[in-house]
Amino acid sequence: MTDTIAAVATAPGVGGIAIVRVSGPQAVEVADRVVGLPKGRLTRAAPWRLRLGWAEDEGGCRLDQVLAVVMRGPRSYTREDMVEVHCHGGAAAAGAVLAQLVAAGARPAEPGEFTRRAFLNGRLDLAQAEAILGLVNARAEGGLRVAAGQLAGALSAEVRRLRGGLLQVAASLAVAIDFPEDVEVEPPTLAAIRTELAALVETGRAGQIIRQGFSVVIAGRPNAGKSSLFNALLGADRAIVTEHAGTTRDFITEAVDWDGLPVTLTDTAGLRETAEPVEALGVKRARQAVDAADLILGVVDAAGDPPDTGILQELEPERTLSVWTKTDLRAPAGPGLAVSALTGEGIPELRRAIAAHSGGAVAMAGSGGPCLVSLRHQGAAARALAAVDRAEGGLRSGLPWELVALDVNEAVETLGEVTGESLRDDLLEQVFSQFCVGK
Repeated sequence: MTDTIAAVATAPGVGGIAIVRVSGPQAVEVADRVVGLPKGRLTRAAPWRLRLGWAEDEGGCRLDQVLAVVMRGPRSYTREDMVEVHCHGGAAAAGAVLAQLVAAGARPAEPGEFTRRAFLNGRLDLAQAEAILGLVNARAEGGLRVAAGQLAGALSAEVRRLRGGLLQVAASLAVAIDFPEDVEVEPPTLAAIRTELAALVETGRAGQIIRQGFSVVIAGRPNAGKSSLFNALLGADRAIVTEHAGTTRDFITEAVDWDGLPVTLTDTAGLRETAEPVEALGVKRARQAVDAADLILGVVDAAGDPPDTGILQELEPERTLSVWTKTDLRAPAGPGLAVSALTGEGIPELRRAIAAHSGGAVAMAGSGGPCLVSLRHQGAAARALAAVDRAEGGLRSGLPWELVALDVNEAVETLGEVTGESLRDDLLEQVFSQFCVGK
């Protein structure tokens, strides 16, 4: 980390402002060669105050009017000396400023290198560093809240607490190995840690939904009211609705934010056997969407004569919520939620029922508490839990303490991967390769 690095920190494209970052031992000196101030030099500027000046090339030709702020380490994002140059948005201005900073002695930063330096300098642990990526990639407010909680240390604190408990067990085992007649290791201590670790692992289901979104597919017979229900749930006339069966020939998908949860809602073609080629293709795609859904709304037309409930037998009951439509015309003839897209009756209850099938993702998204959103975190926690299970089983069956200690120490090391207290050679590359340049 002896190099001084520079990169554009803002997303490409036209905008009001672009920010170019510089970090490293020569950050201020490099920026001083590019940013000219009306009075004084950037090297003597008071830190953490914006200064108005001009970005200039080597010959002193003005490129753009900019604001520059000096941030002295360790009170900066990377804990190194940093400078941010705020220029006008757009590829030309930001690119010109970056090119001059590189010509003045900086090198282009690698993906995630600013956050990597923040981690290596002790500004963030690894879970907090990954929260930066979560904030950038959040699809809804719930993901934003969870990532903000992770950045604030909610997940790290929980992992360290569990890891600390395991370290105590490992220490007791080490003493027991040396003094077998004087020390007794209590299995309930490990059992309590196991229960809490299992609860953390369980948050992975909610975390996956918060990260990827919750896929809800509306399925049913032609003219069962699927498109009307789709529009009612969206609160907009997105799908075409007519009295003719088979209007929807392809699936229609919309992404919505429900109580902080990213939900992907899909309207599909009516499921029936048909010889018409275009409709048959739509039915095939509808079945593919149903197979991939997290939750299926199995729609039955309550006004049918008689209502065709056969669709519910075609859908997986574990993933299906039965919904009776057109209940303003006739009451449901079986169990399920009653809704009317015309009057709005039952729509709020249906939305709450959909949220209830999200595996606790809505509650987790609202709390901002510790949650395993990252696949890497989920894998590490699951491996740690498996090691604890082996250790607990070994204690109960009377295995030698040396063997039990191996499993406990494995759990300690694996949990440490979440926060970066245990590092494999490839771990940093795996994490920071997912970042954009400038982050």
